[in-house]
Amino acid sequence: MAIQNPNFNAGSFVKSGSKRVITCTSNAIASNFKYRFYLELIYDSKTYAYTFRPNANGYGLINVGKILQSVVEPISVQQVKTVPDADVTLTSNTFQQNIHSMPHIIHDSTDRDAYLSTGGESVKRIQVKLWDFYAATASAVPSRQGSPETDYYYVIGGYQTSTGLLAETFDKYKLTGNTKEFISPLYAKDHNATTKEFDVALSDFGTISLLNRTADVNATAEPFDFAITYHSADGTSLGQTLLGQDADHGGKYDASGVTDDSMVLTLGCFPANLNKLDASLNTPSDFPTLAYYTILVRASSNAQVSKVYRFNIVDRCDKYDAQRFAYINSFGVWEYITFNKKRVDKISKKTTEIKTSVFDYSKSYATITPTAYQESSYIPGVAHESRIIKASDSNASFTVNTGYLSSVQISKIKEMFLAPKINYINTDGTALAVILTNKSIEAVDVSHKHEQTEYALTFEYSVPKYNDIIF
Repeated sequence: MAIQNPNFNAGSFVKSGSKRVITCTSNAIASNFKYRFYLELIYDSKTYAYTFRPNANGYGLINVGKILQSVVEPISVQQVKTVPDADVTLTSNTFQQNIHSMPHIIHDSTDRDAYLSTGGESVKRIQVKLWDFYAATASAVPSRQGSPETDYYYVIGGYQTSTGLLAETFDKYKLTGNTKEFISPLYAKDHNATTKEFDVALSDFGTISLLNRTADVNATAEPFDFAITYHSADGTSLGQTLLGQDADHGGKYDASGVTDDSMVLTLGCFPANLNKLDASLNTPSDFPTLAYYTILVRASSNAQVSKVYRFNIVDRCDKYDAQRFAYINSFGVWEYITFNKKRVDKISKKTTEIKTSVFDYSKSYATITPTAYQESSYIPGVAHESRIIKASDSNASFTVNTGYLSSVQISKIKEMFLAPKINYINTDGTALAVILTNKSIEAVDVSHKHEQTEYALTFEYSVPKYNDIIF
């Protein structure tokens, strides 16, 4: 007797926020007592067990979607340990630093750039086992029976809409040819059928993310290295940089496929990131006539296995400081957007006060001469307090006007509203966690012009900018 017709819906990657069910039946249901389907999910050296009843027709439909939602969470730091940017003379690789400003330095016999990060807690491979579970007699204790049916879930972050399929293939993002795409950026203009493009400033920090080759669900992809080519305005190639995809630089390539957190890879490759690379490599700052550069992923044979991503270099208006944000997109990885309009900062506070007398009751007034006695309990010229602030809860927030946005940027704003994490990126690449406080996308729609939309977005700091004052 055994489980029959098991379907784990595990043929591709699984978004943690998606629908996921297991269906099956068993020929042991009718002939045994206290029958259940017994499910185990195994990850992080832990086993989680569940039992489920068959329905009236003898079938099991096991909803594991809610279980998978709690398995992964987004990361904000590079997973490999490096020496701190603030003091590269240190020799101990002990810091997990800001993911947005990679590369950081790995100290070794020869120091090297860690320009890649694996997915960390944002991805997991989960082993799934399904057994019959019953007792042979009415008085016996039920137990697992026989051998389990087994499969693996390759869980990545992100979410799915109600119209999403129960078992998506994600073929569009499996890097096997020149029409395949990264999982970040999701929103970029189509330059042509095999090229995506977006605008960046030379001062911008940021990353792209992609799906790595795995042992099961993405076994033919081959993201072996990254080819970066710099171009002048007429398309002339100015130079090239090849970045290897390997553990020495924070990533991981395995010809047999990976099964760990490296199933998702993130590369620091916006202009400011590339300008941090070793001086022996070509970087954007090396080319005064640089108009754009391109990035594509290659296989070990040098064959192109992704679309070309074109980074157009632009000069932003300097009337306002650029406001750059990173947010977690629907694949659970970082996406970026920059606004170049007005920003308004605001500080509010709530105070805890006590009231007290302005007179000094502590002195021995009987020993004071009558003339001095008249003023010693209330000395003139002193800033007397009758209401005293003992604690202050301050709240710093800021509102950013987006300016009129293209359809691509509006798509980013809408996804930003659903993001579980948002970071504000400082000009030096450091990051601050912020919370978008607007409650709906309609509430921030402030104007329309020429079929474009402008928003006003209000953010608060996740860690208070000012500490509480307690006396």
